[in-house]
Amino acid sequence: MNWKMSARGEATDSLWKPCKDMSAETEHAVTTQETAERRWRYLEIAACISVTVHIAAAIAMLFLLRNGLDTNEDFHSRCTYIVQHRALWTVGWLCWNLSAIAILNYFIAYAQAHTQPISMVLRLAIGLAIAGVANDLAAESLEMGLIPQLAQDALTSLSGSNFLCADRIVVLLSGYVANSLYTLATLFSIASTRADYQRWIVIAGALVVVAGAAISLTCLSGSVAGMFWSNALLVPCLVTWQAGVALDACGRRRKKASVGPD
Repeated sequence: MNWKMSARGEATDSLWKPCKDMSAETEHAVTTQETAERRWRYLEIAACISVTVHIAAAIAMLFLLRNGLDTNEDFHSRCTYIVQHRALWTVGWLCWNLSAIAILNYFIAYAQAHTQPISMVLRLAIGLAIAGVANDLAAESLEMGLIPQLAQDALTSLSGSNFLCADRIVVLLSGYVANSLYTLATLFSIASTRADYQRWIVIAGALVVVAGAAISLTCLSGSVAGMFWSNALLVPCLVTWQAGVALDACGRRRKKASVGPD
């Protein structure tokens, strides 16, 4: 009798085992599917945030910062603007602080969405972006905390050597060092994932690299006109690239949600 019950129990377990295995596999597939959807959703949001913040920063550059930058050839007028509009000057650079943080968040989301575990190339891109943000925030901190005081000193003493020296350091830190690091991060990101995107998105990313390289060279050489036009090219290319990535991420997320786990 006991032997019969044992045999029945073993038969029942043998029937249930495939069902349990199938259930475990299904649960794993669902979890993987949900994780992939979250990664693409994260990239979509990060790209949209970066686009929004960079547009705001570009507007701030045009309306809040322009009169205090190298593009203003009247040195006295430039220093006067910074001193008399310090609050607006600070707000403008805070917008660029946010854009630096947003671009780092974007590179992290980009890397996580495309490869798991994250590939060495995309890890390198994240590392470059982190270094870029560090230099960018350092430069912009000088713009907010030191440059206004040096502008005041220049107006008082009629000597702008300290102001011009600090301004040159800021340009090299942000425009050359930080921008070069961002450019390399972009290059590595699009080069390692170019097969995953439509041609127009890849071209927009490539133009970001070209514009970024142009900014680095013009900042290093001190060409004010070059800095202006290369920045004028960079912002729309960056916005187009990240908007394209956001649209692609949205499409991938929706496709995965509609198809479901295998």
